Amino acid sequence: MGEAKAAITTTFQLVLSSSSGLIQPLHGILIFGPQGCGKSSLVEETAKVLGLGIVSLDLRVAAGPEEIEEAFRRALKQAPSILLLEEITAKEWGISAALRAVYMARRSKRRILIASTSSRPGDIPQEAIIRGLFDRAIYVPPPDFEARRMAIEAEVGKYGVQIAFNLDDAAALTEGYSMRGVILVTRRAVATAMENGGVLTLDIYAQALKTLPPDLSPESFRNIEKFIEKYQGLIMGFKSI
Repeated sequence: MGEAKAAITTTFQLVLSSSSGLIQPLHGILIFGPQGCGKSSLVEETAKVLGLGIVSLDLRVAAGPEEIEEAFRRALKQAPSILLLEEITAKEWGISAALRAVYMARRSKRRILIASTSSRPGDIPQEAIIRGLFDRAIYVPPPDFEARRMAIEAEVGKYGVQIAFNLDDAAALTEGYSMRGVILVTRRAVATAMENGGVLTLDIYAQALKTLPPDLSPESFRNIEKFIEKYQGLIMGFKSI
């Protein structure tokens, strides 16, 4: 996760630097990885830290491509800015509309970057890649042991319950969970603990895990691997870990 954040930060800094004319501006970037692992959050947090404007649109709930054009106009007013298009493969029209947004960004001569996310990058057609949908691609991996441990500790800390076990044990048990999954399991365990004297035991945590099975599927990883194998050499500045 740390390397992905660093790669996103470097890319966004190029958006700020491109006004000098010495750097070829970037207009399209793909942030890909399993669902629930913080792709959109990384984009939004990094943009805010760097002082870039940001406009977000989740294609899973968008009604049509005209919403992307409207979002682009709002992002243009905030330039230098990021237009975040979440899950561009969620709708049939998502790829073509995202490609149009990249073209509009290039024609505008403004510092605006179209940041698209996808948990199924293997579904992106080859034609869109060749036509320049992305200048760069960055992989956001599932949370590792330390990230899961920190997430559990932070979530438990919000509610003030007493922890009666080693957090390393809980982190080990959450192998195969996305960051979202880790947080949901922890919240469920905390709720049970609060109903039983405010003490969170490993047994309670294990019971919560049984009610919420791992949410990272092998199929999702196969889809991601398909994308990496096919396009790693085609996309300039490919950042993968």
